[in-house]
Amino acid sequence: MVDAAYDENAPAVLVVEDDAGVRRSILMLLKAHGLSAKAYGSGATLAQDPLACAARLLIADWQMPDMNGFEVLASLRSTGWTGAGLMLTGFYDAILAAKARQEGFQEVLPKPVLDHELIGTVTRLLGEQRAKVTE
Repeated sequence: MVDAAYDENAPAVLVVEDDAGVRRSILMLLKAHGLSAKAYGSGATLAQDPLACAARLLIADWQMPDMNGFEVLASLRSTGWTGAGLMLTGFYDAILAAKARQEGFQEVLPKPVLDHELIGTVTRLLGEQRAKVTE
Protein backbone atom coordinates (compact mmCIF):
# COMPACT_ATOMS: atom_id res chain seq x y z
CA MET A 1 0.00 0.00 0.00
CA VAL A 2 1.45 3.33 -1.03
CA ASP A 3 0.97 5.97 1.66
CA ALA A 4 1.80 9.21 -0.19
CA ALA A 5 2.41 10.63 -3.62
CA TYR A 6 5.56 12.30 -4.84
CA ASP A 7 5.88 16.05 -4.85
CA GLU A 8 7.99 16.85 -7.90
CA ASN A 9 9.30 20.02 -6.24
CA ALA A 10 10.88 18.20 -3.27
CA PRO A 11 13.40 15.38 -2.88
CA ALA A 12 11.80 11.96 -3.19
CA VAL A 13 12.35 9.51 -0.34
CA LEU A 14 11.23 5.88 -0.32
CA VAL A 15 10.32 4.32 3.03
CA VAL A 16 10.01 0.52 3.29
CA GLU A 17 8.84 -0.55 6.73
CA ASP A 18 6.52 -3.42 7.64
CA ASP A 19 5.33 -1.88 10.92
CA ALA A 20 2.45 0.41 9.95
CA GLY A 21 2.87 2.70 12.97
CA VAL A 22 6.59 3.19 12.40
CA ARG A 23 6.03 3.67 8.67
CA ARG A 24 3.36 6.30 9.27
CA SER A 25 5.52 8.07 11.86
CA ILE A 26 8.51 8.28 9.52
CA LEU A 27 6.32 9.49 6.66
CA MET A 28 4.77 12.24 8.81
CA LEU A 29 8.21 13.33 10.05
CA LEU A 30 9.58 13.57 6.51
CA LYS A 31 6.56 15.56 5.32
CA ALA A 32 6.78 17.88 8.35
CA HIS A 33 10.30 18.74 7.18
CA GLY A 34 9.18 19.52 3.63
CA LEU A 35 10.24 16.25 2.03
CA SER A 36 8.22 14.30 -0.47
CA ALA A 37 7.99 10.60 0.32
CA LYS A 38 6.30 7.36 -0.59
CA ALA A 39 5.95 4.61 1.96
CA TYR A 40 5.51 0.89 1.40
CA GLY A 41 4.68 -1.95 3.75
CA SER A 42 6.89 -4.40 1.90
CA GLY A 43 9.79 -4.60 -0.51
CA ALA A 44 7.60 -6.42 -3.03
CA THR A 45 5.19 -3.48 -3.14
CA LEU A 46 8.04 -1.05 -3.73
CA ALA A 47 9.45 -3.29 -6.48
CA GLN A 48 6.13 -3.00 -8.36
CA ASP A 49 6.19 0.81 -8.37
CA PRO A 50 7.72 2.15 -11.60
CA LEU A 51 8.12 5.60 -10.00
CA ALA A 52 10.49 4.27 -7.33
CA CYS A 53 13.51 4.85 -9.57
CA ALA A 54 12.88 8.61 -9.41
CA ALA A 55 13.68 8.69 -5.68
CA ARG A 56 16.99 9.90 -4.30
CA LEU A 57 16.93 8.11 -0.95
CA LEU A 58 15.76 4.75 0.37
CA ILE A 59 14.98 4.26 4.04
CA ALA A 60 14.57 0.52 4.62
CA ASP A 61 13.94 -1.62 7.66
CA TRP A 62 16.39 -4.51 7.93
CA GLN A 63 14.02 -7.33 8.90
CA MET A 64 10.71 -7.64 7.08
CA PRO A 65 8.63 -10.70 6.19
CA ASP A 66 8.97 -10.65 2.40
CA MET A 67 12.33 -9.01 1.65
CA ASN A 68 14.97 -7.74 4.04
CA GLY A 69 16.58 -4.33 3.64
CA PHE A 70 19.55 -5.78 1.73
CA GLU A 71 17.23 -7.40 -0.80
CA VAL A 72 15.19 -4.20 -1.19
CA LEU A 73 18.32 -2.17 -1.96
CA ALA A 74 19.65 -4.86 -4.33
CA SER A 75 16.32 -4.90 -6.16
CA LEU A 76 16.45 -1.14 -6.70
CA ARG A 77 20.10 -1.26 -7.76
CA SER A 78 19.27 -3.95 -10.33
CA THR A 79 17.05 -1.38 -12.09
CA GLY A 80 19.92 1.10 -12.33
CA TRP A 81 18.88 3.13 -9.29
CA THR A 82 21.80 5.13 -7.86
CA GLY A 83 20.25 6.82 -4.82
CA ALA A 84 21.46 6.67 -1.23
CA GLY A 85 20.43 4.00 1.25
CA LEU A 86 19.64 4.35 4.94
CA MET A 87 18.93 1.19 6.92
CA LEU A 88 16.92 1.21 10.14
CA THR A 89 17.10 -1.76 12.49
CA GLY A 90 16.00 -2.83 15.92
CA PHE A 91 18.92 -5.26 15.93
CA TYR A 92 21.82 -2.83 15.52
CA ASP A 93 25.38 -3.98 16.10
CA ALA A 94 28.75 -3.22 14.52
CA ILE A 95 28.70 -6.39 12.39
CA LEU A 96 25.31 -5.57 10.85
CA ALA A 97 26.35 -1.94 10.28
CA ALA A 98 29.54 -3.05 8.50
CA LYS A 99 27.61 -5.54 6.33
CA ALA A 100 25.02 -2.89 5.46
CA ARG A 101 27.73 -0.48 4.32
CA GLN A 102 29.40 -3.26 2.35
CA GLU A 103 26.06 -3.99 0.66
CA GLY A 104 25.62 -0.36 -0.38
CA PHE A 105 23.87 1.46 2.48
CA GLN A 106 25.49 4.77 3.33
CA GLU A 107 24.18 4.80 6.89
CA VAL A 108 22.61 2.50 9.49
CA LEU A 109 20.57 3.78 12.43
CA PRO A 110 19.24 1.78 15.37
CA LYS A 111 15.55 1.76 16.21
CA PRO A 112 13.98 3.47 17.91
CA VAL A 113 15.56 6.41 16.13
CA LEU A 114 15.23 9.93 17.46
CA ASP A 115 13.44 12.33 15.11
CA HIS A 116 16.33 14.81 14.97
CA GLU A 117 18.82 12.02 14.27
CA LEU A 118 16.70 10.63 11.41
CA ILE A 119 16.07 14.04 9.84
CA GLY A 120 19.73 15.01 10.22
CA THR A 121 20.86 11.83 8.49
CA VAL A 122 18.24 12.14 5.73
CA THR A 123 19.21 15.77 5.10
CA ARG A 124 22.91 14.89 4.93
CA LEU A 125 22.35 11.95 2.55
CA LEU A 126 20.10 14.00 0.28
CA GLY A 127 22.76 16.74 0.22
CA GLU A 128 25.38 14.20 -0.78
CA GLN A 129 23.09 12.94 -3.56
CA ARG A 130 22.53 16.51 -4.78
CA ALA A 131 26.31 17.09 -4.83
CA LYS A 132 26.84 13.92 -6.90
CA VAL A 133 24.33 15.12 -9.50
CA THR A 134 26.01 18.52 -9.86
CA GLU A 135 29.56 17.13 -10.18
